[in-house]
Amino acid sequence: KPKGDREAGQEFETTLGGAMERNTKLIDSYLLGVLIARGYSGGNIKIVGMERRARPGDSYYFQKLRVELPENSYYYKHPGSFMQDVSRGFKAMRANAEIVRQTETHYLVSVNGLPTHEIILHLLRKMGPPPPETAVPAGKEALLAIVIDDVGESVSAAQTLVNLDFPVTLAIWPRSSNARKCGEMGHAKGLEIMIHQPMEPLEYPRVKPGPGAVFTSMRPEKVTSVVEANIAMVPYAVGLNNHMGSRFTQNRRGLEAVLTAMRGKNLFVLDSVTHGSTIFYDLALEEGFPSQRRDIFLDVTHDKNAVLHQLRKSEALARSQGYAIAIGHPLPQTLQALKEWQGIRDKDVKIVRVQNLLNYRRPVNGQAKK
Repeated sequence: KPKGDREAGQEFETTLGGAMERNTKLIDSYLLGVLIARGYSGGNIKIVGMERRARPGDSYYFQKLRVELPENSYYYKHPGSFMQDVSRGFKAMRANAEIVRQTETHYLVSVNGLPTHEIILHLLRKMGPPPPETAVPAGKEALLAIVIDDVGESVSAAQTLVNLDFPVTLAIWPRSSNARKCGEMGHAKGLEIMIHQPMEPLEYPRVKPGPGAVFTSMRPEKVTSVVEANIAMVPYAVGLNNHMGSRFTQNRRGLEAVLTAMRGKNLFVLDSVTHGSTIFYDLALEEGFPSQRRDIFLDVTHDKNAVLHQLRKSEALARSQGYAIAIGHPLPQTLQALKEWQGIRDKDVKIVRVQNLLNYRRPVNGQAKK
């Protein structure tokens, strides 16, 4: 590929979210694969309920799914085969996943003993029309912000993003080859621009966060100077979120130095929540910065259908709690999913900037660490 237009993120990747969040998304992807192998599509899965469940250092969304089975389709004729197909694949997964039959059409899925999915097989003809999906209550908006991280290397990926028929937020690597150009492209289309600040992950030095990163070993003055230089490299930026940072976002002293660099520049904080024990969101609020936190990662699994399912989960969460923030990356599979989603997305869910969600308050995550 031409220099400066490679797939962004390939050399600076890390695992995203906590273990249960990743396991839940693996199961999402696997269930899709089981259905597709039997001739169904992602559109046969309806998300009728979501509930955030947390444990120390980790959280995930328990989902209630309805799988709609048209008359004469495979599982319509053989509903018992669904459990057999799913169980066969779970045995090959690294996660300790299990599916338990409640009735012939009702199943519960768990990972390491924690329930992750409730699945209802809806036999369309036999059971009559399915109940409606969760609707947005009258007078209540459902708002969704979609942030695309790692922008700044691939100009063609940025072009795809700015040409979508809904607005996305571009989180730009400050030291990337085309940071300024991508920022200008997004701004010209009226998109929200953010600084995607590299921070130290737990896996460092095996996993490197890339140029312009900040580390817990740095003196606060050094952290501040690095972030100040990065801010200057991204035109039109109105906010900052973390790239990696599973270790750094638990470190109060380092984060205070980041916020020092941001002070007086009219920037908000978006905590990417790359670790369940992050304090970035809480500390930013404590220090007087407008702040938000990520809800859903779109592309933990690099598969178009899996990304589409995460987009549907984002819609469902926005409908249920009034707002949601999803983060994805300029991967080919994610770009394909976003283009396809244009024609099938829930138009009752309004796509907005992160700035539109800054007045919503999240539960405090926990005690800030020194």
